[in-house]
Amino acid sequence: MQSLAYTPWVCLTPRNVWKLFQQQKVCVALAIAVPCSAVSGVLRYWKTHVDSTQLEGAMTDNAAFFAINLLVAFSIQFRINASYSKFWEGCDLVYSIGGDLFECSSSLVAFTHLSDAPVAQVKEFQQVLVRLVSLLQALIFAELEDTVYTESSKRDQLPAAYNYELIDVNGLSEESLANLMESSNKVEKVLQWIQQLVVVNNHNKTFSVAPPILTRAFQDLGSAMVRFHTAEKISHVPFPFPLVMALHGLLITHWIITPIVISDWTDYIAWAFAFCFACTFSLWFFLGVAIELDQPFGTTANSIDMRYLQKHLNLRLIELLSTFDEAEVKLSPSAKMNLKEWNTSRRRRSVATGLSSVYEETQKS
Repeated sequence: MQSLAYTPWVCLTPRNVWKLFQQQKVCVALAIAVPCSAVSGVLRYWKTHVDSTQLEGAMTDNAAFFAINLLVAFSIQFRINASYSKFWEGCDLVYSIGGDLFECSSSLVAFTHLSDAPVAQVKEFQQVLVRLVSLLQALIFAELEDTVYTESSKRDQLPAAYNYELIDVNGLSEESLANLMESSNKVEKVLQWIQQLVVVNNHNKTFSVAPPILTRAFQDLGSAMVRFHTAEKISHVPFPFPLVMALHGLLITHWIITPIVISDWTDYIAWAFAFCFACTFSLWFFLGVAIELDQPFGTTANSIDMRYLQKHLNLRLIELLSTFDEAEVKLSPSAKMNLKEWNTSRRRRSVATGLSSVYEETQKS
């Protein structure tokens, strides 16, 4: 998740500030705040050096301005809270999808242990399974990324998830891949492939467990798909349009009134510019943050790094197959059969000390 990484205790470092200014929302906020601040500075200059009575009675009581500020701040806070909730819900769902898919794969591979079927048949099932699971998650991410309310200029572009790394997808038959590319429901098609693959191999006695136990894998697979359809809600349903229009209307009204009011707060042009800039920039910046968080499956710097999740699942699936080919875990000759003796022993080994000593002994031998 490198795109979301930063130094938490020292945020205002040159690196973090530069990283922030590379984001689009900062440029948009600057483009809106600088003209507003310039108007405030020009008004202050005009009142000081040209005509002090200019706009003198435009706003005799700052209470109205404070009321608008409070309303805008409340609306921005509501917008941020709604987007923040969608972001963390989306983060929870995509991580859970990967966990469910791996749990399904792990169970199915484990169920082939001690199978009476030929070794070649078991190996082919495992190889096809990990390729389809890797492909399924990438297609799920692509479906979530390709939202229904994207800009018209981007609707013809392929989702970035189509460029994610897969586990030897060319190892699948060309006919299957061609059928997949022609399908308009790619996620559902690959899901059906996996289910049919399990059913066929269960019929061919590839698994060494009873069918009721095999349903565990279907439950994990179904859980992943339920989470996917829940995530589609976040991807497809935008923030309510009337609330968006009301918020933008308040921000535009605030942009118009702020230079007039702040130019009367100080006799210095620079301070008028600074006060107006801070007030305007912060509001539009937080609006930009809310808009980005509202689309957690996008490709912005603050979106969920789904490329990392795809790579992480691929590595775990490959490790799953290599673990299956390894020797079974057994006790060493020095293992204590009476664990009460181990409980009273002062030389207990942790993960660090236990595994590191074994690794060193293996390297020496």
